[in-house]
Amino acid sequence: MNLAAEVISREGIKSEAGAIARNLGVAKDVRGVMQKAGSTMLEKLPLEPEPISAVKKRLAPPKPKAVTAKPRARKPKPSNET
Repeated sequence: MNLAAEVISREGIKSEAGAIARNLGVAKDVRGVMQKAGSTMLEKLPLEPEPISAVKKRLAPPKPKAVTAKPRARKPKPSNET
């Protein structure tokens, strides 16, 4: 959900300058609500960089498990003893 885009569309803002100004207004409103609610502000959240390879691995769809055939039971060789 993109709140600013919905507000801009709903209010029928057509100009780029108007859209930018409204976007900033929505962002200020959201930050105000966060502060009022006692939430942690975004700039105070810890940044823990994750390697790109780890992110790709985490987001990749799971690989299907390989189906392995069970080994066949060998028939005993007939003995040549008489």
